[in-house]
Amino acid sequence: MLKKICLAIILTAFIFLVNICHAGIPKNESSVGGIRIGSNMRQIVNSYGNPVQSVKKGYESIIHVLNYNDNPIVIKCDAGVMGTNAYDKQYVTDFIVIDESLEMPSGIHCGSTVQELVNTYGEPTRKQQGKENNVIFTNYIYFEGGDYIIFEIHDGIIKLIEIRDMEVNHIF
Repeated sequence: MLKKICLAIILTAFIFLVNICHAGIPKNESSVGGIRIGSNMRQIVNSYGNPVQSVKKGYESIIHVLNYNDNPIVIKCDAGVMGTNAYDKQYVTDFIVIDESLEMPSGIHCGSTVQELVNTYGEPTRKQQGKENNVIFTNYIYFEGGDYIIFEIHDGIIKLIEIRDMEVNHIF
């Protein structure tokens, strides 16, 4: 019995220390340029203009591509309906930003250094190496409040920010 109690105390302490070491990103920080999970597509169109392309993906989602400062903003919405009249019924479940002028509330943006990222949010929950078109990158993945926040890092600089709703997009 004493062994079980000691083991429970050790496991609790370990979990507590892991959570301290991976200080997450507060829920109010999981937005870029005012776009956040759950945003209504109508609000985004009012701020950034109409999509240059919209594609229905399966029965449950629509991918919208907006052009902002000659850079794409890719937004995935949960909706079964298409068209500009349907924007009020489409809500963001995932989005990708590469424009350096769009910031998170903390000021982190594409173009920030990995050191600025870690100084602001702490160490990521997970790091994942990748390679695309002979370019090696590292994803810094943070999990906080039901959202995944992924920063794609090239040579120490954030090149892409993606925010995903955990309920819809499972990556672990």
